[in-house]
Amino acid sequence: QVADNNPEDWYDPVEGEWLDDNHLQAYQYDFFIYRDFFVQDSGTIYWLVVQDLSAPTDYIIGWKTTRHDLHFMDDAVYWDPAGGWTPLFYPPGHEYQGETIDLAFVITGGPLRECGDVNNDGIVDADDIVYLISYLYQGGPAPVPQSCLGDLNNDDIVNIGDLVYWVNYVFKGGPPPDPDCCNPPWAK
Repeated sequence: QVADNNPEDWYDPVEGEWLDDNHLQAYQYDFFIYRDFFVQDSGTIYWLVVQDLSAPTDYIIGWKTTRHDLHFMDDAVYWDPAGGWTPLFYPPGHEYQGETIDLAFVITGGPLRECGDVNNDGIVDADDIVYLISYLYQGGPAPVPQSCLGDLNNDDIVNIGDLVYWVNYVFKGGPPPDPDCCNPPWAK
């Protein structure tokens, strides 16, 4: 959850319904994809499709728009059961009414992460052990991706053994975590 008190609009293009300040919550979803799963060609525009395939619930999942000044080359579309893929336009009454919409997402490559940087702040320090303790014993957030950065001793589970391994590595000069665990071949 990235917001729980920030007024968010809702737009249903199929019904043509736009509700200003309809809800307060926003969530960010991170999907980790193997590097060779989708090989891209430079200069080619690709479309990203996201669907909620869960059982029906009392909530509806939406997608945030990109900041208006970051519009890039192509328009977002939605699936209209009556007409197939249809470009998205800001609805009547919106400040950008009639202009095409971009939906927000980020594809990152970024630098490889250093093994032991459990809290993903770019530094291996005591804050990482506090983060790992919080996760293991107080229900704090998991290392992301958990299977990589939290499993420092590479035994396929995140537990107290990883805390011991981290302390031995950082404070006692013990062996470093397996670099292929923290920066697996598919991420390079």
